[in-house]
Amino acid sequence: MHNGRLIIVEAKGGNSTWGSRIDLKDKRAEQGSKSYMEKVIDNYQKQLEIAKKDVNFSVDDLAKLKATVKALEENYNKGTIDYYGIKQKAKQTIDVNGEPVYGISDSIDVVKFEL
Repeated sequence: MHNGRLIIVEAKGGNSTWGSRIDLKDKRAEQGSKSYMEKVIDNYQKQLEIAKKDVNFSVDDLAKLKATVKALEENYNKGTIDYYGIKQKAKQTIDVNGEPVYGISDSIDVVKFEL
């Protein structure tokens, strides 16, 4: 939380692309979309219900999961989630011997998703 806003950052590396999942209406939702976030929250709610019945789930971990679900629900409903995606791509260069050298790009792409 920062200044009353929940900040969510999803990071991708290499040559990964933004993912997707099936949303609450059984349609494909792109990562960063409102329907994608709704499905993420739904998944956390379901995991909380499973954890409540799991005797191996610690009291501390259950409390943390409850707090996470509450923060997601409350901030989503208030419109106080800042949702960012960050990518740093892989790159390949050739050394003086003609051999490939693998590394990461010098630039980082940041996008703010609009919910």
